[in-house]
Amino acid sequence: MKPRLEMKNRERQTKRTMWFRGQNVPILYSTRRKDIFGSEDWIARGTLQRIGTIIFATVFFCGSAALFVASPLLRDEISEMIGGVLGRIVGTGLAAFAILVACIGMFLTFRLVRGVVRACSKMNQ
Repeated sequence: MKPRLEMKNRERQTKRTMWFRGQNVPILYSTRRKDIFGSEDWIARGTLQRIGTIIFATVFFCGSAALFVASPLLRDEISEMIGGVLGRIVGTGLAAFAILVACIGMFLTFRLVRGVVRACSKMNQ
C-alpha cells in the first residue's frame, strides 16, 4: 500500500514523515506485524530478503537436524561421565532440552520459509 501524498507549501510530502530538527524526515520503522522479521504475517519483500532468508532458514534447519541426531549421543556421554542414576537423569534432561531447542528451531525455519513462499505467491498474482 503506497502512502497518500499531501500538498503542503507546494511540496509533495509522503504521509509517513515526522518533523525532526527543522525538516520532515521519513519514518523508516513500522509496528505492523507483517514488517517484523519472522512474525506469523511476515513477507519477504525483495530478492535480497528472499535469498538471505532461504540461506538463514537452511542453516537453521541443518542445526536443528544436528541437534536431533546429537541428543541421544549427548545423553549417553553424560550418563557415562557422571555415572549412576544421577547421570541418567541429567543425561535424559539435557537430551530432552536439546530436542526442545531443535523443535523450536524447526518451527522457526518453517515460519521463515512460509514468508518466502507467501512473497512468491503474491508476485505471481
